[in-house]
Amino acid sequence: MNRIYFISLFLLMLLHPVFAQAQTEHKVVKGESIYSIAKKYGITENDIYELNPTTKGGLLQLKTILLISKKNTKKKTVDFHVVNGGDTFFSISKKYGISISDLRKFNPSVSERNLKLGEKIYLKKQKNSNPQFDSEQVIVLDDLEEESDDSGEVTHVITKGETLFSISKKYQLSVSQIEQLNPRLSDKLKIGYKLIIKKGSSSTTNVLANSDNTNIEGDEVDEEVPYTNESGSKANQLIQIASEQIGTRYRSGGTSGGGFDCSGLMCYTFNQLDLKLPRSSNNQSQIGKKVSKKKAQKGDLIFFSTNGRGTINHVGMITEVYDDEILFIHASVQSGVIVSSTNEAYYSKRFKSIKRVLL
Repeated sequence: MNRIYFISLFLLMLLHPVFAQAQTEHKVVKGESIYSIAKKYGITENDIYELNPTTKGGLLQLKTILLISKKNTKKKTVDFHVVNGGDTFFSISKKYGISISDLRKFNPSVSERNLKLGEKIYLKKQKNSNPQFDSEQVIVLDDLEEESDDSGEVTHVITKGETLFSISKKYQLSVSQIEQLNPRLSDKLKIGYKLIIKKGSSSTTNVLANSDNTNIEGDEVDEEVPYTNESGSKANQLIQIASEQIGTRYRSGGTSGGGFDCSGLMCYTFNQLDLKLPRSSNNQSQIGKKVSKKKAQKGDLIFFSTNGRGTINHVGMITEVYDDEILFIHASVQSGVIVSSTNEAYYSKRFKSIKRVLL
């Protein structure tokens, strides 16, 4: 009779949802409570009491061995985290047990310094969902080696609170002299834009005219590349997105608000519209359609060689086009994300090509 009873009790325990789960043992240490132990294993206090009925209502003794059900110890696998108030990459990395570097890698288009409520932060590598710019996303860092500017040109990046008067005093020039050197200058100075303080010795017009005929790997300049209203709308959105990063520091390999290299800024910007670009500036120069300087439009990518070897290693995005000047936003090694001009001697001598990727 007793034997039948114990067998029945044993079978009942096996079928009970508490006992049917895998179990482990926990030795109580100083300062622990049923609550803290339950929280540690991701279970409820009642789960502990069911497995350890003698502990209910009593004080825990040091070195007591508790049976712990593992039914909830395994964290649910999730693909992404939705940003709540106060979230940071640090807090998210701790919550899910992944590194901040992995978060940056999985979320190249996310501004780490400005997480938005409701924004998705991916916890795994995401497959490329848009084939328009599908390419192997191999991280090839842009070449940091830059030639020194031997033209004698001096430039100044506008910072918050500066006026033409304060800048003129700094460089011991008159306001009218600065305006003559920068004919496109508006009354309201734009933070992150570069002013020419002293003109370089090179002839910008001649250099750009020659550069227009420089082809990449036999590419022909296509004078009839379409630029539609849709392209213009996307271009304005891209310019707005990139402009929000003005002042962000340069970081080799950077593709987020924590810092950008030149091609990383382009990848980040285009990613916001679900458009994928190759990772390096050289590879970016090999997509789209080549256009001449005279046919350049907002949103086109503009390429330079700043390493002294003639190979493309720098990229920016065109923000404004005039008859004799192109403004472009890019990540500069020295100044971070800024807006520069093809009228600057440094870039006029190193200009290589323009590509239209908004087709």
